[in-house]
Parts: sequence; C-alpha cells; structure tokens
Amino acid sequence: MLSEVGDTRIFGLEVIHETTEKIKVIKDKLKIAQSRQKSYADIRRRHLEFEEGDHRIGTSTYRIALPPNLSSLYNVFHVSQLKKYIPNPHQILSHESVQLKSNITYDPMPIQIIDRSVKALRSK
Repeated sequence: MLSEVGDTRIFGLEVIHETTEKIKVIKDKLKIAQSRQKSYADIRRRHLEFEEGDHRIGTSTYRIALPPNLSSLYNVFHVSQLKKYIPNPHQILSHESVQLKSNITYDPMPIQIIDRSVKALRSK
C-alpha cells in the first residue's frame, strides 16, 4: 500500500513498523513508571494483623469499642487508620471529654502558641 503525504511518500509497512516501535516505547515507559510507583507504595504499606478478639469485620476493617462519650461516632475503621498500641507502664493516659456538635464535628482548642511571625508581603 502506497500513500502520498505532501511531496513525501510513506509506505504502509514503514508506518506500521514506526507505530509498533512507538507503542513498544510507550509500554516500556509505563512499566518503568508502574514499577517505581509500586516500590514507593510497598515501602509505605504495612501489613497489620490484630488479635482474635479485636472485632474484625472484614479482611481490612475492624469494629472498635469506643468510650460512651464517643458513642455517636461510627465505630468501624479501616486498618490503615489504626495503629497497634504498645503499652508503656510509665505512661499515664488521661481521657478528655470531647464536645461534639450535632453534625459530629468539634472545635479543637489550642493548648499553647509556639511561635509567632509577621509575614511581609511585597507591595507593588
């Protein structure tokens, strides 16, 4: 098959070969990007497995027993949102009550102001 584009002649087999080569290059670049993304995700992925009595709902969700003041919250969480608690006998845990609004939000209160700065903007 022979076709003309302007003054140049392009043979059908050459077009097919050139397109095939470009597709191979694109596939190779996609494989490189996918492997880079996979290695990045594998570093940060952590496999968490909790004890038998931990109220597992599915392979990656758990039902958590919440204190009474948080009973209005949904108590099923994804594993990625949980951290395993390692008890420390020297650490004293204090529970603070949280006042929830009707839309299940709260206003966090600042504990301490650590730093102050004045931002100077360019004036034109």
